[in-house]
Amino acid sequence: MEAKGYMDAGKLVPDQLVIGLIKEKLDGLKGGFLLDGFPRNLEQAKMLDTITEVNMAVELDVDEDMIVDRIVKRRSCRQCGEVYHLDAKPPRTPDVCDKCGGELYQRSDDSEETVRNRLKVYHEKTQPLIDLYGERGILITIDGRGSIDDVYRRMVDAIRGFKK
Repeated sequence: MEAKGYMDAGKLVPDQLVIGLIKEKLDGLKGGFLLDGFPRNLEQAKMLDTITEVNMAVELDVDEDMIVDRIVKRRSCRQCGEVYHLDAKPPRTPDVCDKCGGELYQRSDDSEETVRNRLKVYHEKTQPLIDLYGERGILITIDGRGSIDDVYRRMVDAIRGFKK
């Protein structure tokens, strides 16, 4: 609930709270897991190293203009949370969810200005993390261009073929 309050306000969830949530989820977990969007910086990576071993990191390599296009054209259903893209996965009826008939909306943080600012922060804070995982020999870079299915297949193939 505390993390949701930060996200609803458009703020980043504090690192200590995120790492606590991850630790809670990992306790007692059997098998592997995937974290999406975490860690985002070196400090978070150090905290993550205290609770688990990271044995693979995946970077999706995508042109910035393509990232902006993908996010700005994203729409979500207010009722069920289903996600659409106006070009890649449009709803059958504009502004209406195929799944439940709910209203589709654009998140307030999906504006071009906000996305470009997030990309600037990404380059400042996340690039050193990518360098770190590259130095550790656990970074996989995937070409993120193409359809959702194409990128998914490339990702699955790369993960299956990864040997440290």
